[in-house]
Amino acid sequence: MPDQAAGLRSLFARRRPSLLIVAGSDACKAAIAVHFAREAAAGSRATVLIDGTAGQVATACELACRYELAHVLAGDMAIDEVLRALTPHLLLMPAARALSRFGSFSAAEDARLADAFSTGITQALACAGSQETQVDLIVVNAEEAQAARAVEAFGRDARVVIVASDNAQSLRGAYVEMKALAQQQNLENFEIVVPRFDETGTSGIAFTNLANAARRFLDIELRDGGGVLLAVPRGIKSAMPIRGSGIVPAAPSTGANDDESDSSSPSLSIAEVSHAAAVA
Repeated sequence: MPDQAAGLRSLFARRRPSLLIVAGSDACKAAIAVHFAREAAAGSRATVLIDGTAGQVATACELACRYELAHVLAGDMAIDEVLRALTPHLLLMPAARALSRFGSFSAAEDARLADAFSTGITQALACAGSQETQVDLIVVNAEEAQAARAVEAFGRDARVVIVASDNAQSLRGAYVEMKALAQQQNLENFEIVVPRFDETGTSGIAFTNLANAARRFLDIELRDGGGVLLAVPRGIKSAMPIRGSGIVPAAPSTGANDDESDSSSPSLSIAEVSHAAAVA
């Protein structure tokens, strides 16, 4: 039987995929997870986008997903009935209920999971038209405040990206994730990515606030992942790279653009960001 403690990545056939976990409570998190997955798939990397939320990724892709990985564990559905091919190199796997139970699977569920990950995903990529059928990248859209559980499920060597905008709810949610990851998984390497809606915005204010709070209260250093330009004609639908780069290096800024907040509003102080520490 597969060892759950070894992480779900150990179940993939022949090759251990790279892992990216997208975390935070920002409204644009799912769109940015989709962006990273699409960018990798556009480079012909076989990618699985795992949605640990109740349908955020499907909504961002304008899809309706009836089944998820929990149905495979229960033996009610085959993995090919759960996976959705977004491109020949990109599969979407809804998995919120299954991930919430990680660590408590029965022996029968372990066996079904091993079969689904080792052979079912390979077959699904082939059916989607991919010539690269061994998964190269897993992108996990983590449930809010559950990034530590996602790291536990998939591996502590993950690249963790926390999405944050310059508004109170988003910044506090990002701080809660950082605190849990640092305390529960002993991680100290986080990257902050800021959603953008035009080419003039930067990651400056949101990153500075979080970096100061992380340094002062958690004794960790953050990396600035810059901004990701989102296209939002009708709600948050997809993320598009700028001139093919996807992540734009941050530039000095005196303000931030956010379609849900007034850019003239004062930025959150370190003390306000760290208030999450008292309630997390």
